Amino acid sequence: MNDLATAALACVRSGCEDLTIRQIAMLGLLCDEAGPHSTGSIALRLGVDKPVITRSINRFEQMGLIHQAISPKDRRRNILTPMPVGRTAREALKVGRVRRHG
Repeated sequence: MNDLATAALACVRSGCEDLTIRQIAMLGLLCDEAGPHSTGSIALRLGVDKPVITRSINRFEQMGLIHQAISPKDRRRNILTPMPVGRTAREALKVGRVRRHG
């Protein structure tokens, strides 16, 4: 139970307390894995439909967590880049990771 409380506290301190678990996972992918990232690549990685990711991306942009730009190579594709605020929030969330025992 202590690990759960630590994770919840880290989420509140990160400023992302109203993000869903899926959105926290998405932020982790954007910040922790090498890009470039697109709506389609994130949807595929998380096993969800693109509209689910698009809603989260729009929310992340409003929060200043990511930047979205049209790919110069394929104008149908958006490139997603974490902003410093997003990286800071991700780091704060890492502090509260639940540890596996055994």
